[in-house]
Amino acid sequence: MLCFAKCKGDAVSCICEGFVRDISQDGISIIINKSIIYEFVELRILDGHDIQLEINGRVIYCKESMSGKFLTGVKLLGSGDENKTYQECILQCYNNSKKNLKINIVGFLSQ
Repeated sequence: MLCFAKCKGDAVSCICEGFVRDISQDGISIIINKSIIYEFVELRILDGHDIQLEINGRVIYCKESMSGKFLTGVKLLGSGDENKTYQECILQCYNNSKKNLKINIVGFLSQ
């Protein structure tokens, strides 16, 4: 589990590290080891140049799979341009990582 000190004035809590499963036009699917109880999350990924990419999202679903992992869908809450830029960066990182891209997830009690 990874924890971060960054807090934007909201109550923040460390959630977990997961893996990107799929990327869509306005969201991302993540595989994690435990259920997320937060409505809002911040997604953090390191790109190939060790630059941290961050974007806020809303948890749409979190379902336990037969393997015991949790499939989690997050809708990106950035502007259209922000989401597009973030998706392009994620896709590049995802392809460079041989489809094994780690993502850090931080949950917020409120936004």
